[in-house]
Amino acid sequence: MLCSEVIEHVENPVETILELQRVARVAVIPTTEEVHHDRAHIDAYLWKRPGWPHMERNFFHPDDLRACLPTATLPPQCDREPEASAPPRAETMAWILANTQAEDLRPGRVGVAAVNPGPAFATQARRCADAELLARRLDVTVPPGARAAPPPADAPSSPPASPRCHTPRRCWGCATGCSCSTA
Repeated sequence: MLCSEVIEHVENPVETILELQRVARVAVIPTTEEVHHDRAHIDAYLWKRPGWPHMERNFFHPDDLRACLPTATLPPQCDREPEASAPPRAETMAWILANTQAEDLRPGRVGVAAVNPGPAFATQARRCADAELLARRLDVTVPPGARAAPPPADAPSSPPASPRCHTPRRCWGCATGCSCSTA
């Protein structure tokens, strides 16, 4: 169960993590950039937070995450902050591959992607290398201002035929004997 960049916004993060653990079968993976190693910084922020909509309600210390997720691994999201501008795809891939290899959470690294195994967790052999997974992910990234990711270059021009239509309003014209309006 993935909880990406949400836990810092909820009112009760400990209860949220406990509920995620309760319902997850395979694993709970909360991610957040709001990990700080200085407790004084965390306390100062929590004391003066203004309460604006969609602001971070919580900052986390690594020890707090370890207490909530005792069996979790806590790798950082990346080794350092990325550049402010978006470089071309090849440079972006090179930066991500070079700056996401660390496995230990320590000052100077950015965020955390905790992995807490559940009862059905089982390690599996990797089927793809990091570069291939990253390329696939970048292929489906939605550009700023767009409503959907562009289709991959090798995608078929029309959806595949289906033995059953999805709904009459969204039928793809499958012509398989269904009772939709386009058959």
